[in-house]
Order: sequence, then structure tokens, then C-alpha cells
Amino acid sequence: MLNYKIESRVETDEDTGTPLFWNNQDGWVELDSATKFTEKDTKCMALPAMSKWVVHIKATEIEWDIDEQDAEEIPALPLCVDCVLSGEIPNDLAEIDEMVDDYLSDTYGFCVHSCHYAS
Repeated sequence: MLNYKIESRVETDEDTGTPLFWNNQDGWVELDSATKFTEKDTKCMALPAMSKWVVHIKATEIEWDIDEQDAEEIPALPLCVDCVLSGEIPNDLAEIDEMVDDYLSDTYGFCVHSCHYAS
């Protein structure tokens, strides 16, 4: 089951500039405090103004595809990353896996050998 969240198109964290996410009790908050929604919710709920549905997937136990000889020259890469996917979200898990891989390589500049997911 995918974990949906509502991302603001305009509200951002004052310190980091990263987008804020909707919490049903507190309004706009950081990603980890946002309310989780189901796919069914995305079909029947109205969004707050200037916001969009996104899928939040936590990539864990990431194994980066780098050569050992290059590892010393590359800054430490994270083993766990919060991935926020937007746009058309496919139903096929292989396509979602590809979207996460693309997100990670676009964000960090390195390909992923393998990882696990948590919501």
C-alpha cells in the first residue's frame, strides 16, 4: 500500500526552503509529521489550495553502485532516504521501483544497486 501525503506548492520551511506537508491537526508541517493518506483518499478528498498529492517512500538499506576504488573519493552517501514522488504514480511495483531509483540517482548523482522500502 502506498503512503500518500499532501505537499504545498508554496509553503516552505523558513530555514531549509524545503516544501511543507499537510497535517490534519497542525496544518503545514515537515514531512515526518504529515498526515498519511490512502489512494482512496486521493480520489475523494479535496486538496488545500496550492498543494498536490505525492507518494512518500522511505528507501532503506541502500546499496550504492560505486566502485570500491572510487569509494574513498566520494562523500558519504546515505543508507536511508525519504523519497517524495509526484506526477503520475503507476500501480506496477516495478515502475515505482524505477521511479525511486531515478529519484535517488537524480538527487545524489549515483546509481543504486539495491534498496528496501518502508512507508
